[in-house]
Amino acid sequence: FIVVMNQEGEFVAVHTPPSRAEAVNMYSTDMVLFSCVGSGGVYLWNWKKDDVYSLPFDMDAHTVQYVPEENLFYGLEKNAHHSPSRALAVNTKGEEVWTYTHWWDDESSHINFITVRGDYAYISLRSGSSLLKLDKRTNEPIWYLGGDKTNDFTYINPDGTKGDIVAAWNHQHKFQFLDEEHVSLFNNNIDSEHEFRGSSEMLVLEINQEALTVKDVFRYDTGDHTMIYGGTDVLPTGNILGNSYPAVVQPSSEDRQYHVNLWEVTQAGELAWRVGFKGKNPNFPDDDETPHYHMLLDNEAPIGWVVYNVERAYDAPVFSQPCRTEATNNQHFVEFYHFNSVRTQSSQKGSAYLMHGTKDEIAATKTLTFHPSWLPSASGPTRLLVPHSIVRAGEPLKLSLSNEWGDVRVAEIGSYESLPMCSVVATTTDLRAIKASSE
Repeated sequence: FIVVMNQEGEFVAVHTPPSRAEAVNMYSTDMVLFSCVGSGGVYLWNWKKDDVYSLPFDMDAHTVQYVPEENLFYGLEKNAHHSPSRALAVNTKGEEVWTYTHWWDDESSHINFITVRGDYAYISLRSGSSLLKLDKRTNEPIWYLGGDKTNDFTYINPDGTKGDIVAAWNHQHKFQFLDEEHVSLFNNNIDSEHEFRGSSEMLVLEINQEALTVKDVFRYDTGDHTMIYGGTDVLPTGNILGNSYPAVVQPSSEDRQYHVNLWEVTQAGELAWRVGFKGKNPNFPDDDETPHYHMLLDNEAPIGWVVYNVERAYDAPVFSQPCRTEATNNQHFVEFYHFNSVRTQSSQKGSAYLMHGTKDEIAATKTLTFHPSWLPSASGPTRLLVPHSIVRAGEPLKLSLSNEWGDVRVAEIGSYESLPMCSVVATTTDLRAIKASSE
């Protein structure tokens, strides 16, 4: 199943694909892009209308991405051993327009995720515990981050000393590029012999591409031992969303009784939201006490509830807490950060409107660029000039955001003077929490 679920855990829409879908991403606000295992194919599903569209190509189930600025789909060539090493891009007709193959000397690279930003592809190489930055124009590697095969970075411990990058993460899933200074991954934390080095973790890293250094920004121990699957995404709120798939289920443990877990965690490490799915013991369905694996045989496909990755989506763009600036030359501004309804593979345009709350007349407007990874804009918050007459009259204001798909959010934000001062609102450009409005 592919399931759309609200914050209360209620199912909003359900689709049954021809086989298990692993790579599941948001193509747009209403459309889900997914790839199935086996010969199941690649599809678009409009979850609001329940319309399904089969695409004229097939890709491996690990990852499939749509890049709007290129109008291309990026993914992997299918591999019978579930360890793909050939990345590719196809157009809307299914014609191959780019390809790249990566092997280590002794084994497949096991690519399991691709991020595309302009001329560069960022490729998650699971068997090497690394992220590769690749120039798509020449297929030349720019750098490798992590692992013991090829690594160009120095890992910096929290105390500022040099650390062991090989021990920092291992055999990850969804190693993805966020922006020029941040990447994220799910640290499965297993070695090449499939032995766990510790619990699996959600991890966000800060990278310096000139100094070639890397350090933790966020690390959360799920408590699960997750041999396969998992993800780590930054939300507009600044919280971190991910999923884990424990190798062993412990039915008698209140915290470890689930086949799969969804996590939303604040950057302070506090649990904000969690969903767990319970299931049967595949060997002895009537046994609800004995710890059990998710499979009948070693290396067999997983059985029971499986979540390869989880995505958050909003029905329209969202914005951080609006605030007001100190008056300068008798000018008054409202500031806020803006985020698209879904994460994308390239920046997209949008618009912001400030309106009279009672007249719905536009008082100010601005063209926006939405960050693809839901990070705050590095250039700072969006600023809209509030007419002096509105400030003087104390009229209520409305703020409206729209995106390229026509999704619109309109929210009443009160009068200008009722807004908090920007100097006391967390409108920073780092990864600290930013309160987003989805009212």
